[in-house]
Amino acid sequence: MKNVPIQHHYIPRFILRNFCSKDENICYFDNSRQQVCMREISNIFVVPNLYKDTNNENPVEIEELLSSFENEASLIIKKFLNGKSDVELTVEENDKLMLFFAIMGFRSLNAQKSFRNTNSKEFYSFWQKDGNIGEFWKRNLKEVSKCRSIQEVLNSKTIDDPIKVFMGRDTIGLTGSYFIIAERRGNEDFVISDSYPVNINGEAPNGFSIRMYCFFPISPSRLLILAGAGVKFPIPEVRIFNEDLLTMPFMSSDRKKIIFHVRKMYEDHVKYVNGEMMGSCRQGFAFKDSKKVTIDEKLKEYRVRSIRDDIRMHVTDKT
Repeated sequence: MKNVPIQHHYIPRFILRNFCSKDENICYFDNSRQQVCMREISNIFVVPNLYKDTNNENPVEIEELLSSFENEASLIIKKFLNGKSDVELTVEENDKLMLFFAIMGFRSLNAQKSFRNTNSKEFYSFWQKDGNIGEFWKRNLKEVSKCRSIQEVLNSKTIDDPIKVFMGRDTIGLTGSYFIIAERRGNEDFVISDSYPVNINGEAPNGFSIRMYCFFPISPSRLLILAGAGVKFPIPEVRIFNEDLLTMPFMSSDRKKIIFHVRKMYEDHVKYVNGEMMGSCRQGFAFKDSKKVTIDEKLKEYRVRSIRDDIRMHVTDKT
């Protein structure tokens, strides 16, 4: 039994359960088969022994650390799912959630693979002398999972500098970032894919590419967006979303709490988000109700550029 692989979810079950139709079954679009089937959430978005650390006396330490962070984050995310039009977080909860979602990108199989390419091995050999990039990834994943804010990551003496840069990019970005909670209006539900989060880049006035949005579906009806500070102000062709949706949350007078007003996201924008989710996934994507998700040939073939252009034209017409 010791050699039986453990299935490690890189998207936590507490999020996947929000997309289940009944029990722990979920509608799943399988990329390889190009068809929808019913799956148990125990069988999607998993990799055998993804976090198993054979160089550690406790080979499941990473999984235990991630599980502990998931438990804390689930309590925060639950506040965004209570159906209320306003959500209140402490500054500490907001910082914790930002880091949690940054780790979501770093803990994925896609992230692990990106460290294994030839160029990465050469670059990261400075921090991993034996060239074992898998060990480099797991070692840093273990250490960031012990932190609860980007400041703790930056102050850590056991996290390597490139990972600090990645975590900073995925939390505060270049000029700061903030969460938006959006609720879908219309018949189209949000989907969730093995690419979590989906990042949308844009071009800054100086010509540099910057991360504008990170999409985190948390239920069929609600989506968290981590937006880069300033995305509300670029020209509509770059902005994609309207100004009302991009409004920043409010800070309480004592600067200890952040108040989020749930923003409305209409069907065309939901389809845009779903198009990015569907198109960027490698194995598949999941959803609650097949009657509330559009899967047409355009999305199957990932012609998201044309979908994005349609959305930008729509936003331009409205502004």
